[in-house]
Amino acid sequence: RVLAQCKAERKKLGPNYVREMEGVLHRHIFSINKTSEAVQTVALVISESSFTKAAVLRALSSPMPFLLIHLPPARDALISEDFSQIGSVIWNPALSGESGVLKGQFELRWERSLFRDDLNEGRPGLWWKGERLHSWTPEGDFSG
Repeated sequence: RVLAQCKAERKKLGPNYVREMEGVLHRHIFSINKTSEAVQTVALVISESSFTKAAVLRALSSPMPFLLIHLPPARDALISEDFSQIGSVIWNPALSGESGVLKGQFELRWERSLFRDDLNEGRPGLWWKGERLHSWTPEGDFSG
């Protein structure tokens, strides 16, 4: 299970957003434990703006499985003509560590093509247990 919050703030998100999500997750876990068996739940915060250093440190130190995703708006890439801006993905040890929910089996890798001239070009890829997870979206140029 994943509990997610999406934010469209102009300023960087601070640790108060992480603490708020921890509270939501605690309340969810408490209500689940009263009615049925415990189910591991991950906290996810997706934001158009980046996270402050304090927010990242708070998420990394949280005992709750946490994932922060910064997805810049597509319009920002169009204005700057920088289509390589992908933002960031940050997870904590409670999610991806050896004793975390994902048992250290999940990776985010930067993948480059061996057949392209520009070695700096690439894209992120998700890997599970050493094997690439294939995309469920079509390949191609979505800029035009």
